[in-house]
Amino acid sequence: MARAHDLTHIFGLLHDGGITAKIAARFPLSEVAEAMELAESSGRTSLGKIILTP
Repeated sequence: MARAHDLTHIFGLLHDGGITAKIAARFPLSEVAEAMELAESSGRTSLGKIILTP
């Protein structure tokens, strides 16, 4: 149960702006190959997460 409480707390902080997620790039799901290329390139993901959107 502690895990559920922790996740609730984290999502609350994200929602309220207490913490932020760094996003390097966003790709539509149809461009998953390009997203994987970026993810596998050296150093590029140190800028943040790569997000796939529907």
